[in-house]
Amino acid sequence: MTNAAAHTEHIPVLLEACMRLMDPQAGGTYADGTLGAGGHSEAILEASAPDGQLTSFDLDPVAIEIGSKRLKRFGDRVRIIRDSYVNLGEYLPENSLDGFIVDLGVSSMQLDQAERGFSFLQDGPLDMRFSPQQTLSAADIVNNWSQDDLARILWLYGEERKSRQIAAMICAERDKERIETTAQLRDVIEQAVGRGHEKIHPSTRSFQAIRISVNEE
Repeated sequence: MTNAAAHTEHIPVLLEACMRLMDPQAGGTYADGTLGAGGHSEAILEASAPDGQLTSFDLDPVAIEIGSKRLKRFGDRVRIIRDSYVNLGEYLPENSLDGFIVDLGVSSMQLDQAERGFSFLQDGPLDMRFSPQQTLSAADIVNNWSQDDLARILWLYGEERKSRQIAAMICAERDKERIETTAQLRDVIEQAVGRGHEKIHPSTRSFQAIRISVNEE
């Protein structure tokens, strides 16, 4: 279980620069595509006081819980929606926004939970879903998609130069045993490409690519 209070005072990286570029103003209408712990949303609401309006999106129920508590003091100036920012047009009229921000990728509170399956540094179920209501998991992709499709997403979303070797190794290993955990997938990737001398772990790009595919980022 996640301790929501531990993230309520989280300060986003580059917050000052983001607010300077966005320049929220009183009376404006804004959207935050990734609520997360609520840092960007809070800054937008503070800068657009007393009457700026904000709609924040997130698929992650933990983020919704944390963000809702953090932004409660702003009352009806903020609307929090449990959905992906890609569906923003379903909630806001066209050309109605004065500013929009989205913090792409995975957050520390998701990486810190081994049971969410986002990190190759911790062993956990191969999940990677932002929302438990989503049907497709990382395990589904790794164990069911064709070798060509795996290679394609590893190259397209991870810019993994060895995408074909990794896809081939995944298919070979899953024929022996279903790949169910982050540690299993990490080990398969290391078998395919080795540890090498790069600064980043050899699993980094592949995990990113699979996560993007799971969540249709």
